[in-house]
Amino acid sequence: MRGVGKWMLLSDIQTRKFGDETGEFQLELSLGNIMTVYEADLQMTKTCKLETTYFTFGSFDWNLSIVTQMYNTSPSNEMDSQRDGCQRPLVLLNRMTGFDNPCRVQYRCILGEGKYREDSGILDQISDVTGRIRGFQIRYSLNELAKHHGVVRVYLELHCCNTISEAKVPVIRNPSPTINCYDRNKQGWCIEADLDSEHMRLKLFFMDLHSVPRNHLRYISWIAYVVTRDPRNVPRNHLRYISWIAYVVTRDPRNGIRESIVVTNSPHGNYYIQDGMDMGTIMDTNILSHQIKESPKVYLEMEGQLTVHIEWCDSMMLFNHIYHKYDDIPRIHCQQMRSNP
Repeated sequence: MRGVGKWMLLSDIQTRKFGDETGEFQLELSLGNIMTVYEADLQMTKTCKLETTYFTFGSFDWNLSIVTQMYNTSPSNEMDSQRDGCQRPLVLLNRMTGFDNPCRVQYRCILGEGKYREDSGILDQISDVTGRIRGFQIRYSLNELAKHHGVVRVYLELHCCNTISEAKVPVIRNPSPTINCYDRNKQGWCIEADLDSEHMRLKLFFMDLHSVPRNHLRYISWIAYVVTRDPRNVPRNHLRYISWIAYVVTRDPRNGIRESIVVTNSPHGNYYIQDGMDMGTIMDTNILSHQIKESPKVYLEMEGQLTVHIEWCDSMMLFNHIYHKYDDIPRIHCQQMRSNP
């Protein structure tokens, strides 16, 4: 644990007006760059497939597998396969529980040691509803990675894991909003689209306010994406994510794979109480309203609905419902000072 090595006199807190008239002042503790580390030594097998034991991260169970892909497209590849044994390993981070929703996971994997060491760098990928992920391929064979006593050294850093909910949103507003997605706590939400202004807006309502315990406050934060597609060549029933740490999931327009556009000013957040009234959280986008009307095949599904992804970041239950948004001001000021030096 490290911090700023400076001391402040209690008298300075009052003279510099950090405290109120009663002498109370507010402290904020920020923890950054938190990650979970998993390490294992995998013994080589004859099947050319290695798997770790299960481990827990982000309320899910996971394991890491290294699977070999054999290439027989040319005699040279066959000779390489015979020479090196197992070729072209594919590393997969497999989610073994919690298949109700996909999730976005950010991780880094290092395999091997010394000369034959493979570092994936930080990857930002989607684990689908079956727990499968795109993974990454490495240059070295399993035989090369296991040069030291037939053991492959695995070092895995896990940075974040956020559940994703998908909602089908009609572009014509419904006078009686209904639940169209659920968060990771199985609470119902409604997303509406507003095309009356120059740019499309989304509005998110919490439909299960009654589930918040009395005298408690629930804080939720999220990131929203609008999913588009290239209508020229859309593979039916296919979906493949190529994601970046900037949280924007992009697609190659040449093959028609879908693209997710993040809403502006993300992430969003709000507080909810049992007896409160949710007027909806407005989320602005950079998508012009006329583009949706002029190019519906890019933005709308067959039923004339938008596809919106909500990535749930934080969900906290706070005791004492009188906690107010104004209590966020010191945190917001701190963030502003960091982002605008």
